[in-house]
This record gives sequence, C-alpha cells and structure tokens, in this order.
Amino acid sequence: MRSMVVGHERWRPSTTLQVVPLPVPGRKREKAMREYLKFYIDGAWVAPEGSGTADLVNPSTEEVSGRIALGSEADVDNAVAA
Repeated sequence: MRSMVVGHERWRPSTTLQVVPLPVPGRKREKAMREYLKFYIDGAWVAPEGSGTADLVNPSTEEVSGRIALGSEADVDNAVAA
C-alpha cells in the first residue's frame, strides 16, 4: 500500500471499507431530529435553569432539523463559576 505526505503528516489510505446504503428511488428518507437540551459545564451535562428552546432550521430545505436549549443569565453564571 502506498503512502503520501500531506502537509506535515504521512497519510495512508484506509484498509477498511465502509458500507453506505444507497437511497431507494421514490422512498423518502426519515430525518433524525437532533435535540441539544443540556449544557456541558464543568465536565458534566447539566439541565438549563430556564425552559426556553429554539428550533434549528436547515437552510437548504427550510425544515426544522433540531432543537437547542436557550441559556439564561443563571446558566451563564454557573458556567463562569465553574
């Protein structure tokens, strides 16, 4: 197997194959909605003090693709204190 230098590192092609399913014509693929409703503060995932959320919109499809928690002043204070 040949290798080549890319930047400052030596790159070697992968020897493993990744199988990716092909889309089936006429069948709409279900999209997974991602939810990020906790904050990573001081090495742990913690629930926010408030209950506000915001929808994430995919600009290419204009569909909601996820939801995130909105931080409050108390959440910022907790993060800064950590």
